[in-house]
Amino acid sequence: IGDVRSLRASQFPEDAGPLAHPIRPESYVEINNFYTATVYQKGAEVIRMMAALLGGDGFRDGMDLYFKRHDGEAVTCEDFVAAMENANDFDLKQFRLWYSQAGTPRLKFSTDWDADRSLFHVDIEQILPDTPDKQEKQPMHIPILVALFDSQGARLTTALSDGETAKDEHLLNLTARKQRFTFVDIEERVVLSLLRGFSAPVIVEDGYRKQDLAFLAAHDDDPFVKWESLQQLCAESMLDGVRRLQLTKTSDQPEAIEVDPDVVDAVRGALQNPNMDPALVAEAIYLPSETFLGDQMPVIAVDEIHQVRRAYLLHLAKTLEEDWRGLLDRFGVSKDIDLSTKAKAERRLRNATLGYYLLSGAEDAIARVQDHYHTSQMMTDKVAAIGMLAITGHQAYDDLLANYYERWSGNALVIDKWFSLQAAASRDDALERVMKLRGHPDFTLKNPNRCRSLISAFTILNPWQFHRPDGAGYAFLEDVVKTVDPLNPQLAARLVLPLGRWLRYDEGRSEQMKAALTRIRDFDGISKDTREMVEKSL
Repeated sequence: IGDVRSLRASQFPEDAGPLAHPIRPESYVEINNFYTATVYQKGAEVIRMMAALLGGDGFRDGMDLYFKRHDGEAVTCEDFVAAMENANDFDLKQFRLWYSQAGTPRLKFSTDWDADRSLFHVDIEQILPDTPDKQEKQPMHIPILVALFDSQGARLTTALSDGETAKDEHLLNLTARKQRFTFVDIEERVVLSLLRGFSAPVIVEDGYRKQDLAFLAAHDDDPFVKWESLQQLCAESMLDGVRRLQLTKTSDQPEAIEVDPDVVDAVRGALQNPNMDPALVAEAIYLPSETFLGDQMPVIAVDEIHQVRRAYLLHLAKTLEEDWRGLLDRFGVSKDIDLSTKAKAERRLRNATLGYYLLSGAEDAIARVQDHYHTSQMMTDKVAAIGMLAITGHQAYDDLLANYYERWSGNALVIDKWFSLQAAASRDDALERVMKLRGHPDFTLKNPNRCRSLISAFTILNPWQFHRPDGAGYAFLEDVVKTVDPLNPQLAARLVLPLGRWLRYDEGRSEQMKAALTRIRDFDGISKDTREMVEKSL
């Protein structure tokens, strides 16, 4: 789930914008510009898909042959795939398109139960969006792991009509633009669990009904699908709220933001499920980010997304206050250093819970967060406590920041986090704080990690403030890029990326982002690295 969050935050947007490129680029101006999320993250997902297609033993056989053939050599993607093919006598010709075609495939699916013949049909269509390098694309080979659940939430043992052995999970090989898969001996209406384990780096665009998402969030035994179903339920409900807000924002009496009760029920269900791993519960109750919600819209509604997501957070916090309090009492604070998997899971859930409890407005909430910071021996808890307080406007936020800096000012990596905490804080004064921190004695643009800890944390993790309608965030980034470029062209080229999505925003923001890019391009002495990224963006 963490990998999927990261992929959607960085690689999917890259694949959907002007800088989209294949995992194995055909050409380049500056090779440093191809140390990208697509090459690394999507490349890793493609290798994982091969492992799914070949099975664990088959993948190991392919790896053994690969090392036997190429140990000590400079190799290509083709060499790796050929070893997998030859070791397994498996044709990966069509699968190679993952290396040469840019863009994230999108899936649309529909299901139909033929009660008279006891058949369950699954129709899947793959859509390959245009990218700057190519418009007409060939169908990809996409492995899709699925299962069927009955009305009681039990996974069925089923068989496909092609004669495959009955089992409780099936790997469907989607190789055509549209394909039908039929399950036999299905005696009741079932719910499809699609893309189990995130079996392919694709976007499922359409197919689930709202009640199906709620059912899978409650009953699916695949952690990814369980989490994804709740995320999609939340996202669809919040985006409905965004659209309603857009329609009424010019009204004298704008419509109040209503929170979908199904979302409240689903979150409550996750909290009260005794069989769920605390780490999964923690992931499930984090609402989709503002960036993710924006990516679902043709034109990103920055302010409305922020307002609706904030309303959902507050409503969940207040409505489920007793649940939050109960979890906090159950888990306590990390008074000892414990790096076990169980302790990490409980910390993540406790920190998520404490964040909601703080938003509930409970009388003892501020004191609990302060105690959390001062009592815990784990840096994870201390950082989380400061992050929670950021949006409250309470003096405790600045007090804990000061304490944190005083205690760890000699540790560069820990102070990187101190800068990031402030840059990512969703506050009205975030940009002003970032501008002030740029002049801090411990800040330098010459250190890439320190630069990213402040600048990238702000431009990527704080979309509401970076995309302020006055354009001040864009002007700030423009100035930083021009300053960094002579010092570190590779870093400057990376910093430009948030401006490259200018076509996804409303006219006012779009024009200001494009103007900033144009001024960077025309800046005297701009490096080849940065110029390439800017020109592709424009």
